[in-house]
Amino acid sequence: MYSIDSLVFTNCEFEGLSKLAGNRTVAALPFWGKYRMIDFPLSNLAWNEITTIGIITPYKYRSIIDHVGSGKPWGLDRKIGGLHILPGTVWGYSNANSRFILKDIENNKIFLDRSSADYVLITAANTVSAVDYADLVKHHHDSKADMTIVYKVAESNNEYMSEVRMSKDKVTSMHHGVKKGQPMFLDCFVINRRTLYNLLKYYKAINFMDLFDILGSEFNKMDVRAYEYEDYSYSIFTEKQYFDANMDLLCEEKYAKLMLEGRTILTKQHDHMPTKFVEGCEVKRSIVQDGSLIEGAVENSIISSNVIIERGAKVTNSIIFQGCVIEAGAKVDHAIIDRRNVVNKRVSIKGTKGNPFVMGKAQK
Repeated sequence: MYSIDSLVFTNCEFEGLSKLAGNRTVAALPFWGKYRMIDFPLSNLAWNEITTIGIITPYKYRSIIDHVGSGKPWGLDRKIGGLHILPGTVWGYSNANSRFILKDIENNKIFLDRSSADYVLITAANTVSAVDYADLVKHHHDSKADMTIVYKVAESNNEYMSEVRMSKDKVTSMHHGVKKGQPMFLDCFVINRRTLYNLLKYYKAINFMDLFDILGSEFNKMDVRAYEYEDYSYSIFTEKQYFDANMDLLCEEKYAKLMLEGRTILTKQHDHMPTKFVEGCEVKRSIVQDGSLIEGAVENSIISSNVIIERGAKVTNSIIFQGCVIEAGAKVDHAIIDRRNVVNKRVSIKGTKGNPFVMGKAQK
């Protein structure tokens, strides 16, 4: 039987998320009012019994460490294996094409040295998906490849993702930018431990580069295979993509494809009182998390915990983060309101579906 370690990369920044991720890593962004982005890869790993995991952190590491702690919600607080917090390089990366900087792996080679695992599963933390990692690793093992990458057919054009070019299931090249209908790399792959060590050795002089930029000249020398993922996924690089990914899950069909039966998304637990819905309030096609007080109207929206929506206030097509107050008479439409903001009485905030209004996190 083979063994697997995993590295989860959180050391990247995207300019399109600067208002939401200015004080936190993208991996720590709240999602659907209850989760954080990193919950999805960690849950996929936990459900597939991959329990030796290193999280490569950015210099803005506080929010991610506060959320994951010892890894208990994912069953990772253990003596053998478990969760390891690993330092990233001292800066974040604003290039949306840089997700897997080789230097981040080199700097944490001791994590790999302490294990004899056959394979290393590496993933970014800005994609929500339910990839079956156990099936991915089995596919890789059976193929006897050097590396296996996860892809899906793109449902729309995406300048931030990479097109995968293949001959049958063998990868021949990858190129930044993908068009609808083309195979799209999902920023997740499994690699032989020895192959990874060789790459670290051969490319030490240019280890500041992204692994897949380096591999551009290696696809004809390595056996790189492709594994197709056909279910729901959404990779987030911009505020609009963040908005759309959250709103997608108000669709029951898409929700069911991500939140699989028997594979709950695991997350840090908070002790909140149940939400109070006051007589006369109106809530339609929305998710409202615990600890909130709803006196006004909410429609087609995602409301996090400890949110107050006063009588006469109206929230539509919006995402309201934890601890916000929407005062009486205020109107919020097509907006993302970050933590602890107060929308004052009778104020109207209005974005559009194509350009949601974003209010950054309130300063203390």
